[in-house]
Amino acid sequence: MKVKGRDLIIYILENHLEDEPICIDDRFLNLMSVGEAAVKFNVGEATIKTWYACGVLDGIRIGNEIYIFPNSCVQLQIESST
Repeated sequence: MKVKGRDLIIYILENHLEDEPICIDDRFLNLMSVGEAAVKFNVGEATIKTWYACGVLDGIRIGNEIYIFPNSCVQLQIESST
């Protein structure tokens, strides 16, 4: 999933963050780091990166870093063999 600047703007508007600081001390507010998301979902960081790459988790890539939206939930599709 490749997120563009437009997606970040929409995220800011949908979450009413227009007048809120989005970065303090080089840390993005209202976005989870890969490590924070791994703790939240009780999985490893590699799993979070894979889920993001496969579209299982919503997030955004800024530079070389991936950030997960805090309201993101795991959207797994389980195929039945029946």
